[in-house]
Amino acid sequence: MKKLFVLSIAFVISNTIFAQSEKLITKLNAEICPCIEDAVKKNPKVGVMEVTQTCMVEAFKNNADEVGAVTDKFQSEAKLRKLGEKLGGNLAQTCPAFAALAVEQAGSLMKENDKNPFDETLYTTTDCKAFNSGKFVTLVSYMNGKVVPESDKSAYSLVSNNEWTDVTENGKYKSISTITKTDDCNLNLTLKSNTNPKFDSFLKVGAKMSITILGVDKKNPKIFYVLMTFNGMNIYQKIEKKA
Repeated sequence: MKKLFVLSIAFVISNTIFAQSEKLITKLNAEICPCIEDAVKKNPKVGVMEVTQTCMVEAFKNNADEVGAVTDKFQSEAKLRKLGEKLGGNLAQTCPAFAALAVEQAGSLMKENDKNPFDETLYTTTDCKAFNSGKFVTLVSYMNGKVVPESDKSAYSLVSNNEWTDVTENGKYKSISTITKTDDCNLNLTLKSNTNPKFDSFLKVGAKMSITILGVDKKNPKIFYVLMTFNGMNIYQKIEKKA
């Protein structure tokens, strides 16, 4: 489940221009987060894009010289987008008010290109049973038609005995969900425990996610194409079974 959250935040923020250096990103977020918190206190239903852009504009004004010095080096749209993803991921990790608001509203923001990005001729739907147990890692994820960077390269998922466990930050944290099946290709998860404090603001016990195995790679039976849905958000993923 944690992947859905982190990935959604990266997309929500990725179309805005931000700074490159870790030092500047930290400095901007230290101003942006309190601004968002104040706005949410005044209006819990405030639009995530509206409040984020307003707070970022103010932070950029306060740090105009530093922001300008960095962004002048990255004039292409692709490079600026990557900078946006980097700042968005950092803000998602450090600002609970932003995280909760973005997850709540992300579903309605991500419908324009919400289509299966994978070539359906690459896989077959004949057998999903191999997905019902094992250790899995995500190879690539798409949201709203765009590839979203993986924020935790150590992360993996364990599936066994009707439980789904997401392991993050080199094994430090675990999120455990129970599994109920419609059939071998359709799973429903319900979160029963989470030890990662970064996810407390948006990932509550009882939260639900559905997983549809779209198919198994025709050339490599250890590769699965999957659709994950959480809080109205769709994530298309290519996943590899490691054990």
